[in-house]
Amino acid sequence: MSNTEINNQQPFKISHILIKVDDLHQAVADYESLGFTITWGSDPAVAHNALIYLVDGAFLELFTVDTTSSLAQTIIKIGAALGLGGLKRIWRFFPAANGLVEYAVDTRGDFTEAVNQAKRRGVAISKPIFPANRTRPDGIKLRWSIASPRALNLPFIMSKYDPEIPLTETAVTHKNGAVGVKELIIGVANWEEMIKRYQTFYNVVAEVDEMAGTAVFSVPPTLLRLVKSDSDRIQEVVLVGSTTQTHFDPALAHSAAIRIEKGEKT
Repeated sequence: MSNTEINNQQPFKISHILIKVDDLHQAVADYESLGFTITWGSDPAVAHNALIYLVDGAFLELFTVDTTSSLAQTIIKIGAALGLGGLKRIWRFFPAANGLVEYAVDTRGDFTEAVNQAKRRGVAISKPIFPANRTRPDGIKLRWSIASPRALNLPFIMSKYDPEIPLTETAVTHKNGAVGVKELIIGVANWEEMIKRYQTFYNVVAEVDEMAGTAVFSVPPTLLRLVKSDSDRIQEVVLVGSTTQTHFDPALAHSAAIRIEKGEKT
């Protein structure tokens, strides 16, 4: 199968990028000071996340974990130990440092079929498929499903929200000009293995530069750049927008490496 044929059959696109913070209300204030428009995930009094929606359909998610509930932590820890992939993935968030910790993909077509196709390509998906929900500040309850690859250095898979979220122009308009996710730069410890794993997951062939130690996957409208590293982690998010912004102040970005490059989102 040619590179073009594979690209035409890509099952996924970037859904969102998770940014862990300790104090959600402070993080919201800080990201607003960086020029982002924030949409609370639920009632701000009880919310555990806040969202930065972009014109291209992706979003950044500021989130905090509840470290005060010992029962919740115990349940998640036991589930992770039993090999429940979704809980094993969530458990990693508790000890994780602030900043970029994870990203997710949406399916371009039917969620169940996309997951089954990934399995047929050889991607191990943990059971069960987790149902999830949250209630927006306007009272609308959103439901969706999550599938978690057993390889935790692959992104988790999201279904569409039910009901779908109608985004307003206000929600996707940011003072700093950001309109989309141009590139994710992802450090990987086992570079050659991860190239194969990503090619299987995304059904796309990478452009590999052995000298530079990079492998670039085109997952329209975003590029995923794997770089050799001593650990598996998202190193940087490059947004595209109407202005150029070198790295935002890491203190205000809560240790997330984010910058904007001037250009048009395709």
